[in-house]
Amino acid sequence: MGYDLHITRAENWCENEGHEISPSEWHDIINCDPELRLDPQNGPHFAIWEHGSLDPAAQEEHGRLRGWLNWSYGNIDTKNPDPPLLEKMIDIARLLDARVQGDEGEWYPHDTSVAAATRGRVLPIGSVQSFVLSIGAWLTFFAVVVPLDASIRRHYPSGTPIPYTWGLILVGLTVPSLMSALLGCLFAVFSIATRMPRAPFAWAALAINAMGFCILRFAH
Repeated sequence: MGYDLHITRAENWCENEGHEISPSEWHDIINCDPELRLDPQNGPHFAIWEHGSLDPAAQEEHGRLRGWLNWSYGNIDTKNPDPPLLEKMIDIARLLDARVQGDEGEWYPHDTSVAAATRGRVLPIGSVQSFVLSIGAWLTFFAVVVPLDASIRRHYPSGTPIPYTWGLILVGLTVPSLMSALLGCLFAVFSIATRMPRAPFAWAALAINAMGFCILRFAH
């Protein structure tokens, strides 16, 4: 597993129809850059980037440092780039009238630290996350809260006080479930509004929440 970065002309790297970088443009960049060379063993558009280290000791120990870039479906991609390779990608993007974007939709060079890519996984606000939050919220509510509530009502009919402990348990399960559903809605709207990747997950999250709140409304 790793985190991919993409040189793209599109607003979303995975939805680049009509904004593709052509293979010939990429090959022109390779042919004009002495630090880049094609590596046909890994594919017709796969390039190795070799650059000398500024640190003589590292140069002696490791020789020329290496990275890779590959054209694929109109973008130029790499995985887990170090800071020098990220800077190289930004330079290439400028030549192609493009930009560098991470898997989660963040742009570079607004933050040229590769650690920024991992921050998106520590506190992710994206389409997939909105879907997971929504599914988890409503599964918990309908598979746990609703049956538990029905069981309590059978044992304590209307007008009979419910024991304090059962009331706390119900509230403790209901509030987090509904809050997660609301967060799923907010994340989905944010993902769609900012045109983040994997938009179908965000639309699915909105549909799940709409159905869940409708069932909840008409059930009461």
